[in-house]
Amino acid sequence: TEIMNRFFETMLRAYVADDKSKWATWIDLLEFAYNSATHSSTNSPPFKLLLGYTPRSLID
Repeated sequence: TEIMNRFFETMLRAYVADDKSKWATWIDLLEFAYNSATHSSTNSPPFKLLLGYTPRSLID
């Protein structure tokens, strides 16, 4: 979880640089991005490993 925490900290800092009060609006999207991304250690997204399928993106 150290890597995941670092990811969230880095991304939140970038997205809320102008308005730190908006951090909560980004949490769900960042979580979705992290869990949908293929990770080098498993060659699969965490979402697929846990639920057995790859989620549709928010754009699909």
